[in-house]
Amino acid sequence: LFGHIQRMSRRPTARGTRAMDRLKQIIVLADFSEASDHAVHQAMRMSEWNEAVLHVLHVIDEIEATEAIELYAARSASDVRLMMCERVRDRLMAHLPVASNGQTTLPDERIALDVTIGDPFVDVLHAVDDLSADLLVVGHDQVNGADVVGHMVRRFARKASTKVMLVRPGELAAFQRVVACVDFSEMSPMVVEQAVRVAQQEDADLHIIHVPTPIGKLTDLLDLSGEVVRERRAAHGHQIDVMMARLMKPLEDRLSKLRVSQRILTEDDPLKGIKSYLESSDRTLAVVGSRGRKNIKGILMGSTAERLVDAAPSSLLLIKPAGFRYDVG
Repeated sequence: LFGHIQRMSRRPTARGTRAMDRLKQIIVLADFSEASDHAVHQAMRMSEWNEAVLHVLHVIDEIEATEAIELYAARSASDVRLMMCERVRDRLMAHLPVASNGQTTLPDERIALDVTIGDPFVDVLHAVDDLSADLLVVGHDQVNGADVVGHMVRRFARKASTKVMLVRPGELAAFQRVVACVDFSEMSPMVVEQAVRVAQQEDADLHIIHVPTPIGKLTDLLDLSGEVVRERRAAHGHQIDVMMARLMKPLEDRLSKLRVSQRILTEDDPLKGIKSYLESSDRTLAVVGSRGRKNIKGILMGSTAERLVDAAPSSLLLIKPAGFRYDVG
Protein backbone atom coordinates (compact mmCIF):
# COMPACT_ATOMS: atom_id res chain seq x y z
CA LEU A 1 0.00 0.00 0.00
CA PHE A 2 2.68 2.49 1.01
CA GLY A 3 5.28 1.67 -1.62
CA HIS A 4 5.22 5.21 -3.06
CA ILE A 5 4.71 7.31 0.08
CA GLN A 6 6.57 10.55 0.66
CA ARG A 7 6.44 11.68 4.31
CA MET A 8 7.26 14.70 6.40
CA SER A 9 8.15 12.42 9.29
CA ARG A 10 8.53 8.77 10.21
CA ARG A 11 5.19 6.97 10.49
CA PRO A 12 4.23 6.69 14.17
CA THR A 13 3.27 3.36 15.67
CA ALA A 14 -0.38 2.44 15.07
CA ARG A 15 -2.69 2.19 18.06
CA GLY A 16 -5.27 -0.55 18.27
CA THR A 17 -8.19 1.24 19.90
CA ARG A 18 -11.63 2.50 18.89
CA ALA A 19 -12.51 3.73 22.37
CA MET A 20 -14.43 6.93 22.87
CA ASP A 21 -11.55 8.45 24.85
CA ARG A 22 -8.97 10.84 23.43
CA LEU A 23 -8.28 10.32 19.72
CA LYS A 24 -4.79 9.04 18.88
CA GLN A 25 -4.66 8.57 15.10
CA ILE A 26 -6.61 10.80 12.67
CA ILE A 27 -6.64 10.56 8.87
CA VAL A 28 -7.80 13.41 6.66
CA LEU A 29 -8.27 12.89 2.94
CA ALA A 30 -6.81 15.80 0.93
CA ASP A 31 -7.77 16.32 -2.73
CA PHE A 32 -7.18 20.11 -3.05
CA SER A 33 -10.90 20.96 -3.27
CA GLU A 34 -12.38 23.70 -1.07
CA ALA A 35 -14.22 21.15 1.05
CA SER A 36 -11.01 19.16 1.43
CA ASP A 37 -9.01 22.24 2.49
CA HIS A 38 -11.59 22.95 5.19
CA ALA A 39 -11.55 19.30 6.25
CA VAL A 40 -7.79 19.61 6.77
CA HIS A 41 -8.35 22.69 8.97
CA GLN A 42 -10.88 20.81 11.11
CA ALA A 43 -8.69 17.70 11.31
CA MET A 44 -5.73 19.79 12.48
CA ARG A 45 -7.87 21.36 15.20
CA MET A 46 -9.05 17.91 16.31
CA SER A 47 -5.48 16.64 16.32
CA GLU A 48 -4.22 19.60 18.31
CA TRP A 49 -6.88 19.27 21.00
CA ASN A 50 -6.48 15.48 21.28
CA GLU A 51 -2.68 15.52 20.91
CA ALA A 52 -3.24 12.99 18.13
CA VAL A 53 -1.08 12.10 15.14
CA LEU A 54 -2.57 13.50 11.94
CA HIS A 55 -2.07 11.72 8.61
CA VAL A 56 -2.82 13.96 5.62
CA LEU A 57 -3.47 11.44 2.86
CA HIS A 58 -3.75 11.92 -0.90
CA VAL A 59 -4.29 9.00 -3.28
CA ILE A 60 -3.25 9.36 -6.92
CA ASP A 61 -5.57 7.23 -9.03
CA GLU A 62 -3.65 4.35 -10.66
CA ILE A 63 -5.36 5.00 -14.00
CA GLU A 64 -4.23 8.63 -14.05
CA ALA A 65 -0.74 7.60 -12.97
CA THR A 66 -0.51 5.15 -15.86
CA GLU A 67 -1.48 7.89 -18.33
CA ALA A 68 1.23 10.16 -16.90
CA ILE A 69 3.83 7.40 -17.20
CA GLU A 70 2.98 7.02 -20.88
CA LEU A 71 3.55 10.76 -21.42
CA TYR A 72 7.02 10.49 -19.85
CA ALA A 73 8.15 7.67 -22.12
CA ALA A 74 11.81 8.69 -21.77
CA ARG A 75 11.74 8.04 -18.00
CA SER A 76 11.27 4.81 -16.10
CA ALA A 77 7.84 4.14 -14.62
CA SER A 78 9.29 4.09 -11.09
CA ASP A 79 10.92 7.51 -11.60
CA VAL A 80 7.66 9.03 -12.86
CA ARG A 81 5.69 7.58 -9.96
CA LEU A 82 8.24 8.94 -7.48
CA MET A 83 8.14 12.36 -9.16
CA MET A 84 4.34 12.48 -8.96
CA CYS A 85 4.37 11.59 -5.26
CA GLU A 86 6.99 14.25 -4.52
CA ARG A 87 5.07 16.96 -6.36
CA VAL A 88 1.80 16.10 -4.65
CA ARG A 89 3.58 16.08 -1.29
CA ASP A 90 4.91 19.59 -2.00
CA ARG A 91 1.40 20.76 -2.88
CA LEU A 92 0.01 19.20 0.30
CA MET A 93 2.62 20.98 2.38
CA ALA A 94 1.69 24.30 0.75
CA HIS A 95 -1.99 23.71 1.62
CA LEU A 96 -1.47 23.06 5.32
CA PRO A 97 -2.76 25.81 7.65
CA VAL A 98 0.13 27.68 9.25
CA ALA A 99 0.51 29.91 12.28
CA SER A 100 1.90 33.45 12.20
CA ASN A 101 5.44 32.08 12.43
CA GLY A 102 4.98 30.15 9.19
CA GLN A 103 4.94 26.75 10.93
CA THR A 104 2.02 24.31 11.00
CA THR A 105 -0.04 24.34 14.18
CA LEU A 106 1.07 20.75 14.87
CA PRO A 107 4.63 19.69 15.73
CA ASP A 108 6.44 17.67 13.04
CA GLU A 109 6.31 14.46 15.05
CA ARG A 110 2.50 14.57 15.04
CA ILE A 111 1.87 15.18 11.35
CA ALA A 112 2.64 12.98 8.34
CA LEU A 113 2.02 13.69 4.65
CA ASP A 114 1.14 10.41 2.95
CA VAL A 115 0.89 10.06 -0.83
CA THR A 116 -0.04 6.75 -2.44
CA ILE A 117 -0.78 5.56 -5.97
CA GLY A 118 -3.63 3.11 -6.30
CA ASP A 119 -7.40 2.88 -5.82
CA PRO A 120 -8.54 5.88 -3.71
CA PHE A 121 -11.35 3.98 -2.00
CA VAL A 122 -9.31 0.88 -1.21
CA ASP A 123 -6.17 2.76 -0.17
CA VAL A 124 -8.08 5.00 2.26
CA LEU A 125 -9.83 2.06 3.91
CA HIS A 126 -6.53 0.15 4.14
CA ALA A 127 -4.91 3.19 5.76
CA VAL A 128 -7.75 3.38 8.31
CA ASP A 129 -7.21 -0.28 9.22
CA ASP A 130 -3.38 -0.22 9.12
CA LEU A 131 -3.22 2.77 11.45
CA SER A 132 -6.16 1.71 13.64
CA ALA A 133 -7.40 5.23 12.95
CA ASP A 134 -9.84 6.70 15.45
CA LEU A 135 -11.32 9.17 12.96
CA LEU A 136 -11.45 9.68 9.18
CA VAL A 137 -12.11 13.28 8.09
CA VAL A 138 -13.36 13.95 4.55
CA GLY A 139 -14.56 17.11 2.82
CA HIS A 140 -18.02 16.77 1.28
CA ASP A 141 -19.65 19.37 -0.96
CA GLN A 142 -23.44 19.00 -1.32
CA VAL A 143 -23.29 20.77 -4.70
CA ASN A 144 -21.11 18.00 -6.07
CA GLY A 145 -22.84 15.26 -4.13
CA ALA A 146 -23.95 13.38 -7.23
CA ASP A 147 -20.53 13.18 -8.89
CA VAL A 148 -17.81 10.55 -8.55
CA VAL A 149 -16.30 12.27 -5.49
CA GLY A 150 -19.69 12.43 -3.78
CA HIS A 151 -20.26 8.74 -4.46
CA MET A 152 -16.89 7.87 -2.93
CA VAL A 153 -17.59 9.99 0.16
CA ARG A 154 -20.81 8.06 0.71
CA ARG A 155 -18.85 4.79 0.47
CA PHE A 156 -16.36 6.05 3.05
CA ALA A 157 -19.21 7.04 5.36
CA ARG A 158 -20.77 3.60 5.03
CA LYS A 159 -17.74 1.31 5.08
CA ALA A 160 -14.79 2.88 6.90
CA SER A 161 -14.01 0.89 10.04
CA THR A 162 -13.98 3.99 12.23
CA LYS A 163 -15.83 7.22 12.94
CA VAL A 164 -16.20 9.43 9.87
CA MET A 165 -16.50 13.23 9.92
CA LEU A 166 -17.87 14.87 6.77
CA VAL A 167 -16.90 18.55 6.62
CA ARG A 168 -18.93 20.97 4.52
CA PRO A 169 -17.25 23.86 2.66
CA GLY A 170 -17.05 26.97 4.84
CA GLU A 171 -16.60 25.03 8.10
CA LEU A 172 -13.25 26.45 9.24
CA ALA A 173 -13.76 27.64 12.81
CA ALA A 174 -14.77 25.81 15.96
CA PHE A 175 -18.30 24.43 16.04
CA GLN A 176 -20.70 26.51 18.13
CA ARG A 177 -23.39 23.85 18.36
CA VAL A 178 -23.16 20.05 18.53
CA VAL A 179 -26.41 18.19 17.80
CA ALA A 180 -26.73 14.57 18.91
CA CYS A 181 -29.46 12.81 16.91
CA VAL A 182 -30.78 9.91 18.97
CA ASP A 183 -33.34 7.20 18.27
CA PHE A 184 -32.87 5.20 21.53
CA SER A 185 -31.24 2.31 19.68
CA GLU A 186 -28.09 0.64 21.01
CA MET A 187 -26.06 3.31 19.17
CA SER A 188 -27.63 6.28 21.00
CA PRO A 189 -25.37 6.14 24.11
CA MET A 190 -22.30 6.20 21.84
CA VAL A 191 -23.73 9.13 19.88
CA VAL A 192 -24.37 11.17 23.02
CA GLU A 193 -20.97 10.26 24.50
CA GLN A 194 -19.16 11.47 21.39
CA ALA A 195 -21.30 14.60 21.14
CA VAL A 196 -20.43 15.44 24.76
CA ARG A 197 -16.70 15.07 24.01
CA VAL A 198 -16.87 17.36 20.99
CA ALA A 199 -18.97 19.93 22.86
CA GLN A 200 -16.38 19.95 25.64
CA GLN A 201 -13.57 20.36 23.12
CA GLU A 202 -15.30 23.17 21.22
CA ASP A 203 -16.94 24.85 24.24
CA ALA A 204 -20.11 24.45 22.18
CA ASP A 205 -23.79 24.22 23.03
CA LEU A 206 -24.98 20.61 23.13
CA HIS A 207 -28.39 19.79 21.68
CA ILE A 208 -29.89 16.32 22.01
CA ILE A 209 -32.79 15.75 19.63
CA HIS A 210 -35.18 12.94 18.82
CA VAL A 211 -37.76 12.71 16.05
CA PRO A 212 -40.42 10.13 17.03
CA THR A 213 -42.04 7.93 14.44
CA PRO A 214 -45.38 9.65 13.78
CA ILE A 215 -47.97 7.90 15.95
CA GLY A 216 -50.73 9.11 13.65
CA LYS A 217 -49.93 6.38 11.13
CA LEU A 218 -50.59 3.71 13.75
CA THR A 219 -53.76 5.29 15.12
CA ASP A 220 -55.15 5.79 11.62
CA LEU A 221 -54.47 2.15 10.82
CA LEU A 222 -56.23 0.98 13.98
CA ASP A 223 -59.08 3.44 13.46
CA LEU A 224 -58.55 5.01 16.88
CA SER A 225 -60.11 8.40 17.42
CA GLY A 226 -60.97 11.13 19.88
CA GLU A 227 -59.96 10.67 23.50
CA VAL A 228 -58.30 7.30 22.85
CA VAL A 229 -55.94 8.93 20.35
CA ARG A 230 -55.04 11.70 22.82
CA GLU A 231 -54.36 9.17 25.58
CA ARG A 232 -52.09 7.13 23.32
CA ARG A 233 -50.19 10.24 22.23
CA ALA A 234 -49.69 11.31 25.87
CA ALA A 235 -48.47 7.83 26.83
CA HIS A 236 -46.08 7.82 23.87
CA GLY A 237 -44.70 11.23 24.89
CA HIS A 238 -44.18 10.03 28.46
CA GLN A 239 -42.34 6.95 27.21
CA ILE A 240 -39.97 9.16 25.22
CA ASP A 241 -39.30 11.32 28.30
CA VAL A 242 -38.43 8.18 30.29
CA MET A 243 -36.08 6.87 27.58
CA MET A 244 -34.39 10.28 27.27
CA ALA A 245 -33.82 10.46 31.05
CA ARG A 246 -32.38 6.93 31.02
CA LEU A 247 -30.04 7.87 28.18
CA MET A 248 -28.77 10.98 29.99
CA LYS A 249 -28.29 9.48 33.47
CA PRO A 250 -24.78 7.94 32.96
CA LEU A 251 -23.53 11.35 31.75
CA GLU A 252 -25.19 13.56 34.38
CA ASP A 253 -21.91 14.87 35.83
CA ARG A 254 -20.40 15.79 32.45
CA LEU A 255 -23.66 17.23 31.16
CA SER A 256 -23.91 19.49 34.20
CA LYS A 257 -20.79 21.31 32.98
CA LEU A 258 -22.22 21.95 29.50
CA ARG A 259 -24.96 24.11 28.01
CA VAL A 260 -27.49 21.39 27.16
CA SER A 261 -30.84 21.49 25.37
CA GLN A 262 -33.16 18.57 24.69
CA ARG A 263 -35.73 18.66 21.91
CA ILE A 264 -38.43 16.26 20.77
CA LEU A 265 -39.24 17.21 17.17
CA THR A 266 -42.59 16.47 15.57
CA GLU A 267 -42.24 15.80 11.86
CA ASP A 268 -43.76 13.23 9.55
CA ASP A 269 -40.26 12.50 8.23
CA PRO A 270 -37.29 12.22 10.67
CA LEU A 271 -34.89 13.42 7.96
CA LYS A 272 -36.96 16.55 7.36
CA GLY A 273 -37.10 17.31 11.08
CA ILE A 274 -33.35 16.88 11.60
CA LYS A 275 -32.46 18.87 8.50
CA SER A 276 -34.73 21.75 9.53
CA TYR A 277 -33.21 21.78 13.01
CA LEU A 278 -29.65 21.83 11.66
CA GLU A 279 -30.51 24.72 9.35
CA SER A 280 -31.51 26.90 12.30
CA SER A 281 -27.90 27.75 13.21
CA ASP A 282 -24.49 28.02 11.54
CA ARG A 283 -21.28 26.27 12.63
CA THR A 284 -23.12 23.12 13.63
CA LEU A 285 -21.86 19.54 13.83
CA ALA A 286 -24.48 16.79 13.77
CA VAL A 287 -23.60 13.46 15.39
CA VAL A 288 -25.54 10.39 14.23
CA GLY A 289 -25.21 6.65 14.67
CA SER A 290 -24.73 4.16 11.89
CA ARG A 291 -26.66 0.94 12.02
CA GLY A 292 -23.94 -0.92 10.14
CA ARG A 293 -23.96 -4.70 10.51
CA LYS A 294 -20.77 -6.49 11.42
CA ASN A 295 -19.15 -8.98 9.04
CA ILE A 296 -21.60 -8.28 6.21
CA LYS A 297 -20.13 -6.90 3.00
CA GLY A 298 -23.23 -4.96 1.92
CA ILE A 299 -23.50 -2.59 4.86
CA LEU A 300 -26.35 -0.13 5.35
CA MET A 301 -26.08 2.84 7.68
CA GLY A 302 -29.81 3.07 8.27
CA SER A 303 -32.20 5.15 6.19
CA THR A 304 -31.94 8.44 8.12
CA ALA A 305 -28.14 8.41 8.50
CA GLU A 306 -27.76 7.37 4.87
CA ARG A 307 -29.86 10.26 3.61
CA LEU A 308 -28.23 12.77 5.97
CA VAL A 309 -24.85 12.27 4.27
CA ASP A 310 -26.08 14.38 1.36
CA ALA A 311 -29.00 16.22 2.93
CA ALA A 312 -27.47 17.62 6.14
CA PRO A 313 -26.74 21.36 5.78
CA SER A 314 -23.99 21.07 8.40
CA SER A 315 -20.89 18.97 8.98
CA LEU A 316 -21.66 15.43 10.08
CA LEU A 317 -19.98 12.90 12.38
CA LEU A 318 -20.98 9.27 11.84
CA ILE A 319 -20.45 6.82 14.71
CA LYS A 320 -20.02 3.11 13.95
CA PRO A 321 -21.04 0.15 16.15
CA ALA A 322 -18.35 -1.30 18.42
CA GLY A 323 -16.31 -3.89 16.54
CA PHE A 324 -17.63 -2.79 13.14
CA ARG A 325 -15.34 -3.76 10.27
CA TYR A 326 -15.71 -3.81 6.50
CA ASP A 327 -13.61 -6.40 4.66
CA VAL A 328 -11.76 -4.36 2.05
CA GLY A 329 -10.25 -7.50 0.54
